[in-house]
Amino acid sequence: MPILILTAAFWGYASSAQTEPLLLISWQAQNFSPSGFLGKNLPIISTPVVVGLEMIEKNQIVNLKNYEIRWYVDGEFKDSDKGLTTMRFLTGKPGGADEHFVRAEIMDYRGANLSKTINIPLVDPQIAIFSPYRGYQIPVLKPGINVLKALPYFFNIKQVGDLEINWEAGGIATQGETLNQDILNLTIPEAAPDNFVLPVKIGAINKNQPIERVVQTLNFTVIR
Repeated sequence: MPILILTAAFWGYASSAQTEPLLLISWQAQNFSPSGFLGKNLPIISTPVVVGLEMIEKNQIVNLKNYEIRWYVDGEFKDSDKGLTTMRFLTGKPGGADEHFVRAEIMDYRGANLSKTINIPLVDPQIAIFSPYRGYQIPVLKPGINVLKALPYFFNIKQVGDLEINWEAGGIATQGETLNQDILNLTIPEAAPDNFVLPVKIGAINKNQPIERVVQTLNFTVIR
């Protein structure tokens, strides 16, 4: 009998715990990433970010349209209204701070104010070089024409054409395609020795926001 009493008490406690409201905040950075990118876009300075709030209670999403919701960014009040489950703000912190803190408050929900805070990291724009040869532990090139593609991430742009892209191969400036600067047709001579290392450098600048820029160098090894 004592075991039965303890078991009933245990399940009663679990059921009570499930009724506690669960607040969830999601966010989306509205900047650029290449097609097929499966990760999450991260904001840089001056990136629009949309934040959303949901509350789950008794395993169901709660309709918050009748409750005042207040939003804060880094402790500063941003907006409030009934049912305001989304908020948009522009990133950017003085002094080089590398994250924002966003808090949502649901006012007077069953006599209590509920709140949730998350941090949103800030990063720098990035760029990668896509090589046509996969499956190697190191970046490789082969004699003949090698098509390299620039993959920019997190710039505040709509399309790759909004970037000025510059290439260097072995310290010598070279040009991408006329209409697609993100693509470089790089010719490796047949006489190039095996295991020759060729550094390829790429730079990208946002034409509308020149402060957004990045330079990346990748060392390729010539093989046959």
